[in-house]
Amino acid sequence: DGSGCAEDPDGFDTGELMRLFEEALPIASYDRSKLGPRGSVHGVDEPDGAQLRNTIHNRVVADAFVPAGGRPATIHAGNWQEFLQEDGTPSAKVISEGANLFLTPEARERLCEAGCVIIKDSSANKCGVICSSFEICACMVLEESEFLEIKPTYVDQVLTKLRELARMEAELLINEHERHPETSLPETSTKLSRIINAAAPAIAASIAEWSDEDLERGRQLVRNHLPPILLEVGGDRVWTRLPERYLHWMMANRLASGIVYREGIDFLDGMAPAEVAELAVRYLRKSTELQALLETLDASDVPQRDKVARLLERGGIRAMLHDA
Repeated sequence: DGSGCAEDPDGFDTGELMRLFEEALPIASYDRSKLGPRGSVHGVDEPDGAQLRNTIHNRVVADAFVPAGGRPATIHAGNWQEFLQEDGTPSAKVISEGANLFLTPEARERLCEAGCVIIKDSSANKCGVICSSFEICACMVLEESEFLEIKPTYVDQVLTKLRELARMEAELLINEHERHPETSLPETSTKLSRIINAAAPAIAASIAEWSDEDLERGRQLVRNHLPPILLEVGGDRVWTRLPERYLHWMMANRLASGIVYREGIDFLDGMAPAEVAELAVRYLRKSTELQALLETLDASDVPQRDKVARLLERGGIRAMLHDA
């Protein structure tokens, strides 16, 4: 952080880390007596302290590196080689960009070529954006006393939602990489963001023309997206206190990302906005039909029912789009 850096190949003392957190102290305040024999703490006011802090990501060998702060373009075209060890392998096998733009595009590509698995910021940070939206929703829907009463449950439910969404993002990236191994994960993340960010506004712009039945399907998307406790405590205030435009944007983003996660990154690629909007509302209707079909199947005694259900869940909506 701004005060310096600490490193310990044998692992940090978790109790000491919690003390720093609870007392809002910087890393330079880490108790050096809690370090292992190979550990060290360097303050920026010490000789070479600033340089040691600024290069710690190149020096420490780890399974994974998660930059959660720092300056944009810290690793760039002119210095990415410094992240490599003497044998040419990356000092971390995985980089998950918790900080926006920590690596430049060229640095990402060069490190990928060197064998580093990189989760680009647009994918790695997605849960942070969604978490903020959940916080905004709670602030607009609930009174402060209501929120404080349910806060532990709300936090648990938000984390559950974030894990689910992170899994969907990761599975899509992995599946696409298996299909197109010549394309790096950062390139795939960029394409994924471009497609969803193009589809969502097209869908949002069309919602004003949706029928009442389609709007109810859209509201179900919102119900599925929000933490259940917010709906339980907030009730109708979800629909009266959240601005209509905000609700429509939530519907559009949930629908756009859901289509891409289920059908693949190329499903909406290259389509005109009007085509995306028309396909999306049809997709929403068919997803409702599929859910009803799955519920009927679940209540039946059809042989290999579970296998049939899995197949329907995997490809049923796309097949139903061709069903007049």
